[in-house]
Amino acid sequence: MLTVKLQSSDDDKNKKKKEEKEVRAVVVKLVNKAKQENLGNVEGSSELKHKTSLSANLARDNQHPGWWAGVIGIPITWMEGGTTDYERSGSWHPKSKGNVFAMEITYTLDNGSNCTAHFDSEDVYHWAAAC
Repeated sequence: MLTVKLQSSDDDKNKKKKEEKEVRAVVVKLVNKAKQENLGNVEGSSELKHKTSLSANLARDNQHPGWWAGVIGIPITWMEGGTTDYERSGSWHPKSKGNVFAMEITYTLDNGSNCTAHFDSEDVYHWAAAC
């Protein structure tokens, strides 16, 4: 379960109420950068093996204002590089340097404008803001 809190800071709350925009939609996208970089080496015809990103629409949590939640199923074969060597237990060593995965959280305001936050990870489960 992925939960995102989209809430203005206390300083922002002091601004005029009519300037505030309501969040209309939130989408999360995970990108396997190692697979993207090595897509030509991916073996097999499975669509999942060639898929470099996964995404999900989050839903508003009606019990907690400003919170959005959703689920992204992450198959093990998507995380691995897609070659036979990668699929052998304990043998996955991505060729990419640095952060292998990226997460983008994009929210759309009621006026149609979008904002995207970018995060990086070496293991798809622990995230740090991209600078």
